[in-house]
Amino acid sequence: MDKICKGECIYGKCPFPYCIRHRKKRAEYVKRAAGAAVLMDFKEKNIVSDKNGYGFAVDVGTTTVAAYLYDLSAVKLLSAKSAVNPQTVCGTDVLSRISYCEKQPEGLAELQKLIVKELDGLFYEMCEEARINRSDVKYACVSGNTVMLHLLAGISPVSMGTYPFTPESLFDTVFSGEELGFEKKDMKIYFPPCISAFVGADITCAVLASGMLEDERVSLLIDLGTNGEIVIKTKDGLFVTSAPAGPAFEGASIECGMAAVEGAVSEVCPFDGRLEFKVIGDKDASGICGSGIFDTIAFFLKAGAIDKTGLITCENSIKEEFKKYIVSDGGNLRIQLTDKVYITQKDIREIQNAKAAVLAGIETLLEKTGIKKESIGRVYIAGGFGNAVRVSSAVEAGLIDKSFEDKTMNIGNGSAAGAVMLLLNDGYRRIAKEISQNAAHIEIGGDEYFQKRFIADMDF
Repeated sequence: MDKICKGECIYGKCPFPYCIRHRKKRAEYVKRAAGAAVLMDFKEKNIVSDKNGYGFAVDVGTTTVAAYLYDLSAVKLLSAKSAVNPQTVCGTDVLSRISYCEKQPEGLAELQKLIVKELDGLFYEMCEEARINRSDVKYACVSGNTVMLHLLAGISPVSMGTYPFTPESLFDTVFSGEELGFEKKDMKIYFPPCISAFVGADITCAVLASGMLEDERVSLLIDLGTNGEIVIKTKDGLFVTSAPAGPAFEGASIECGMAAVEGAVSEVCPFDGRLEFKVIGDKDASGICGSGIFDTIAFFLKAGAIDKTGLITCENSIKEEFKKYIVSDGGNLRIQLTDKVYITQKDIREIQNAKAAVLAGIETLLEKTGIKKESIGRVYIAGGFGNAVRVSSAVEAGLIDKSFEDKTMNIGNGSAAGAVMLLLNDGYRRIAKEISQNAAHIEIGGDEYFQKRFIADMDF
């Protein structure tokens, strides 16, 4: 029996003959670590290192993995690499990977082996690039959501799949490389503390790196990825929640969608009567990632080719030079960007669902904490997709409230930035632990107000 695709489409092309997105169409296999865009532009915050030698800071995202090699004593970045998380072949989100562990006898071991092998490959490439001996690498700090850290540690995440969603560990733990199956057996690997089952160490690290703890203003942090985590900092402390955004922001569930890898359209801009595209790696466009999708939707909303309900239309108000991008496909309209890349009506619905979940999550957290929108002094956007999305496009598409536009700043991959801080100086572990222990988690999954706001926030 032929193998069937389990989601490899997000790499741009699928190696299997029966593909979720392109059934019965064969395509050339693309190497799993196909030059994913590095997701962090982190500037060290005058950190004094308490270590010598070399170390890795890693963010294991649900869709993308990013790793950074540091000269610890010099506080100097030597190399940065990233790749698509190979666990995606077993499920594109955390729930599907939990299910894989539950239903497959060797599921947990398989998922652990996949991510360890990927990281070992990245570590080897970075050491080669920096011309250092791997025996001199002594430390690593690995951040990620709670499920991803369980999978890397070889700890079953199955208990997080059903109520009351209790994780086996919230970490703040040091492992040896040997315990996890890494080639560098004597490496000390620190897993930062998680807050809850679905608010992980990636959020602890993002809060640490953002600087919001030192800011006296009420502030909001939104981590935009497969799970949309939200943090509000008030004078009374930190309040956190997670919204089920799904994989659309990361390019999965989108017909021509890709992760932020080489060949993905990452920016779309009108210029001189046409649309211009930025493609990651300066390659030919083979798909589109989340930031490119939001740019496209924002432009065609302004142009009148998408109405507030998300329906693609062909109104007379659209400028003639842009009408060529609206084409009919079997009676359905779609936005055709290139010969290979387009956005369908269903894609727009997927984005509406994702952005409605995040926006409703923000509004529900504000409601539960009694904080008014006007009180927010600063908004931090983090995460793989959050790092790349243009704020103006996010506002136009309704992902970010208009009143937040001038208060919003992208902080890059906050998870990785916090991991760098924890790698360089163990003193930050105390602060990370305080963040995780003192943050109040508010569950909104079955909340009536959240459900009401989710429906209202579907429109652009």
